[in-house]
Amino acid sequence: MTDDAMDDILDELLKQYSPEVYLMYRMPNGEILVTLRLHPMAVRGVLTIAETGKEFTMEILASDQKVTATVAWLDAKGNPAKVDGIPVWAESGGGVVTLAPAADGMSCEIAADQIGTAQVSCTGDADLGEGTRSVVVTGDVQVVAGEAVSGSMTFGPPEPQE
Repeated sequence: MTDDAMDDILDELLKQYSPEVYLMYRMPNGEILVTLRLHPMAVRGVLTIAETGKEFTMEILASDQKVTATVAWLDAKGNPAKVDGIPVWAESGGGVVTLAPAADGMSCEIAADQIGTAQVSCTGDADLGEGTRSVVVTGDVQVVAGEAVSGSMTFGPPEPQE
């Protein structure tokens, strides 16, 4: 799914803001039904692609919020696994969020900085020996405007009364 596609879906979400939104989405190979469910008490979107049944989660933060992400490393059968050294966190949003990883690298505080979309990644070394074999976990974060707390008023030029 492209960034533009995700932005379009989120725009629809923010317009409707209902517990479950169904969108028809046109891809180059045809239409795909996308279901977006919102978790109650938190703005967290879960995208489900109908054709594949795959779910993609996008964390949605207001510009004055932060969230802690944790990573769990798994083997091919879904069992807990270890990585060598301290995992490294990064973001590809060009400053949309600020990352503050924990000392052990297993969690990271993600703070919203500016409105936009970022992909946060955590890279670990799956080779427990001398070599390096990177394993990467990613998550998407959308930063939206926060709740209004003030406003401004602009006046036009004065005009004569009639």
